[in-house]
Formats: sequence, C-alpha cells, structure tokens
Amino acid sequence: MAAETIKSRTEHVDGGLKCPFKCDSANVVYLLFCNKCSQGNYIGETKTPFRLRFNNHKQTIRSNSKAHPVAVHFNLPSHSLIDLKVCIIKGYFKTDSERKAHELKLIRKVDSRNKGLNKEFSHLGTFSCLH
Repeated sequence: MAAETIKSRTEHVDGGLKCPFKCDSANVVYLLFCNKCSQGNYIGETKTPFRLRFNNHKQTIRSNSKAHPVAVHFNLPSHSLIDLKVCIIKGYFKTDSERKAHELKLIRKVDSRNKGLNKEFSHLGTFSCLH
C-alpha cells in the first residue's frame, strides 16, 4: 500500500514519501496543487486510469471552463497550466465507496473546500451529506 503524503505549500497529510503510482494507475485519490499559491489545492478521486482524469482537468483549464474551479484557478492572472502539479496519494481501494470516503476525509483534513478548489460534492453521492 502506498504512503499517504500530501505536500503542497500549506499542508502535510500523514505518512512517508514513496509513491508507487504511475499515470496509468487507476482507482486512486490524488492532489492537484498550484505551484504559485496556496489556494490551488484540489483533492480528487478516479476509478479510471489517472492519466484520463488528469487530461480532463487539463482540458477544462485550456478551455477556461467557468464551471470547474480548477480551470478557473489556473486561468487567473499570472497562473497557467504550467503551475499545475500533481501527486497521487493513495490507491488499491477495494470499493468505490472506500475511495470516495478517503477523498472526503482528505478534503476535510486539508480544508480544500474553504481553502482550496473542492467546491462540488455531488459526485460523492451518499457521502455528500458529510460535508
């Protein structure tokens, strides 16, 4: 199992430094963060290979989608796609519920709802009542 570490400008979450995950790893929880400021933290999860999910994030940034907080942030003045950094935090979840619960736990731990870019919780289904 992977060490669980979040390193951004503002937070550290549990664990060590090794990350055995690759872009093709699936069933993971990840952190996107801004290399320029402390307000660009986003905790996400995906069942699909991370590469596909990350490409979706990059596409919303390139198209300057106002519906996606990550895209809005990385289109702010003096920000760009180049400032986007990523860390896969944990994988090998047994169920979708376990993965989503872990995502929510980390969102709460780093407070990326108030101090970051996690503004939408509908994808968490029954877990959305926990925010």
